[in-house]
Amino acid sequence: MESKLNNIVIVGGSLAGLMHGIMLKRLGHNVHILEQNASSARSGYAAGISAGPHVQEFLKNHDFTKLPYSVDAEGIQLLEKTSKVKRFIKKPYRLTSWTLLYYRLRANFDGLRSDFCSDPPPASESDGKAIFDTGKRVIDVELTDGTVKLRYEDVNRDKDGMLYADFVIGADGANSFIRRKVLPNVQRPYAGYVAFRGTVPQRDVSEETNRIFDGRLSLCNMSKPKNYILLYNIPGEESGSVKPGERVLNYIWYYNVAESSQDFTDIMTDTDGHVHHSMVPTGKLRKEVWDRQTGIGKSVLPKHFVELLEKTKQPFVSAVSDSIVPAASFFDGKLILVGDALSLFRPHVALSTNQGALHCSLLAKVLKGEMSMMQWERKALQYASSTRLSSIVVGNYGQKGLVSFFVSIIKYFLVIIGQKIPGLWPSKL
Repeated sequence: MESKLNNIVIVGGSLAGLMHGIMLKRLGHNVHILEQNASSARSGYAAGISAGPHVQEFLKNHDFTKLPYSVDAEGIQLLEKTSKVKRFIKKPYRLTSWTLLYYRLRANFDGLRSDFCSDPPPASESDGKAIFDTGKRVIDVELTDGTVKLRYEDVNRDKDGMLYADFVIGADGANSFIRRKVLPNVQRPYAGYVAFRGTVPQRDVSEETNRIFDGRLSLCNMSKPKNYILLYNIPGEESGSVKPGERVLNYIWYYNVAESSQDFTDIMTDTDGHVHHSMVPTGKLRKEVWDRQTGIGKSVLPKHFVELLEKTKQPFVSAVSDSIVPAASFFDGKLILVGDALSLFRPHVALSTNQGALHCSLLAKVLKGEMSMMQWERKALQYASSTRLSSIVVGNYGQKGLVSFFVSIIKYFLVIIGQKIPGLWPSKL
């Protein structure tokens, strides 16, 4: 794959898809991203994410805007119900938002101007072509005579279209169509709890609350019922400002609820009466659901967390789940899965975006002839397997009993040990 590929198609304008698109474009390949959303604009994606080591390395090498993109935290503080710090774990984090990274990556990929980046970097003469095609929902993919054929629905024009590609990257997220097509039996089981999420601008929060949460991730465990909440600062929602006072407080509250219960149905029923299976999006969570959750928060959470619950204007909720694939390369190496399409982690370890960046850096080595596609697949699957299990360990510690926690630790270390023994892993995931 050292020669230039004139027709690379990336299915999905996700963060993983955009990172791959930028890397490929900078190597001189022509890249066409098919994104099913009808518009380039993104709203309601203010959720915070961690910029892990591979994301940091990617941005260092490929973000030519050189603008700040994160709020730094020195570690994690565990708070008691009185807001007293029970324990502090020193570990640096770089924290950002999905929205900021999306617009920053778009600026580098196809020069999209936005409030997050008003002066995108110019394309280089050595760059390949970069197309971000909105309103294109892929409905079929197959290998024909050595070429990958994709059929898509143009949702803006109500008609179908066809593309032929030398190489296809499935980066269409947790609900990946490409994954369902090549691996129809992969499951995405519910973890037994939901995640309530919300953001509140610093300017809307009391000085005391801002002081307590400044510069650290803040976590509070609850025992009755067993669950926990995590909070940290991220760049501002309007333009991605990282300046103090212009940032946003972002939290995620993991809450146990049985999938078969009426509570689960109530939580996942939106304002239009539609029952969702994975996420009730921003603006669609019913007021009575949020009022009830805020009431629970008042009885179990420190008052500074409660202040944020009460000041959240557009909370949303997702059913926590995960998935993993037994293979990542298909059609004789002409189609691969990356990012959440390859493996979806529970969000506890905050490494989903990092996974996409890792896939990108490994693929660059394949394209430069430094690694085979088989080696790429092996490393991608190893990372997916170990990281998924580590997220289960953290989730079981916060949401379940000691038995589940210790069983998950044992499974994690068995996989880590197995990965270090040549020829042992993976025989099958």
